[in-house]
Amino acid sequence: MDTPPPLSLKSLLSRLARVVGKTPAALYERQRVLMEAGLLQTVGGRGPGSGVRATPQAMAVLLIALLATESVAEIGDRTPRVIKLKSTNKRCPITGKKTFGDALTAILASGQLANKIDFIEVNRSGETASARIVTKPDAFFGKQPISHFGSDKVASAAGMSTQVRLHLPLLAIANFLERDGDEGTE
Repeated sequence: MDTPPPLSLKSLLSRLARVVGKTPAALYERQRVLMEAGLLQTVGGRGPGSGVRATPQAMAVLLIALLATESVAEIGDRTPRVIKLKSTNKRCPITGKKTFGDALTAILASGQLANKIDFIEVNRSGETASARIVTKPDAFFGKQPISHFGSDKVASAAGMSTQVRLHLPLLAIANFLERDGDEGTE
């Protein structure tokens, strides 16, 4: 019995576009820039099974690029910095990971974790950034762990700062990626 080729990230963009208020073309442009910057890995060839695979890591990178940047021109510079933001507690209290990118990847790889997340957000001001992962109330038996990454200088910095909060059905994304995204990959 033939197994279907793994899903590409591009195949999920129309669904994601509706939720985040962007066009599929705008999201694909971000994906293309992320590929050029070496932040998304591709599988060579044409047709099904080639391009960027729909993995938890690829989706995390795309979501972080949406949160971290206003325009595609900023992607190559800002996105890697936000991906690498370190937990202010040495390790994320929700996932046990050290960086924002790894924590979001772990959440998207686990339906159980994804179901506990209320929202993710990135604050940015100039060269400084921070991020948070906030759980739903009572998701951890009456506690509401919030995971902080990066510098707290963003909130106190003089000048303009931007806070972008993303409420997404992370459980639905995680379940979809878990079911289809990694089939046939090494």
